[in-house]
Amino acid sequence: MSAGHERAARKLAEMAGEDREWVLAQLAEPDRKRIRELMSREPRREPVALAEGSAEGAVEHAGAGEVARALADEPDWFIALILARRRWPWDREFLKGLDPARVEALREITQSVREAARPRPGEEALAALAAKLRRIAPAPEPRSAFDDVLAGMIVWDKPGAAERGGPWRQ
Repeated sequence: MSAGHERAARKLAEMAGEDREWVLAQLAEPDRKRIRELMSREPRREPVALAEGSAEGAVEHAGAGEVARALADEPDWFIALILARRRWPWDREFLKGLDPARVEALREITQSVREAARPRPGEEALAALAAKLRRIAPAPEPRSAFDDVLAGMIVWDKPGAAERGGPWRQ
């Protein structure tokens, strides 16, 4: 499976059910089948409304490259506090960029953090990472064909659309 299919599956998994099904219906059958298969391998996450400017929102929406740059000089225990909080959209890609021995060490530390840590250290680590991410200018990501198709299907409506049922129209 291609990285594009994996990225599409992650993005679609975050969409509301009706929107997700509409986008999937627009795809060719082989692509739709691959993406559905990838989506079925992981537990479905319903979209979560994150407070604008919140630490969790900043970390949630960061790319793996941004996170890697922000965590480059951080000790493994700090990284484990972040990874122990929850599954992140960037965590697999981030871990792929690390040495396998370090990934194994992080796995062990993360497990012990989940078992022993109180919420406060994890919250503090998350806030510190979010602050670092806000200082790092994100490198522009290349647009995928999926992004181009999605951008062509969804158009911003006029101001005030929220009162009429949402900011999107077809």
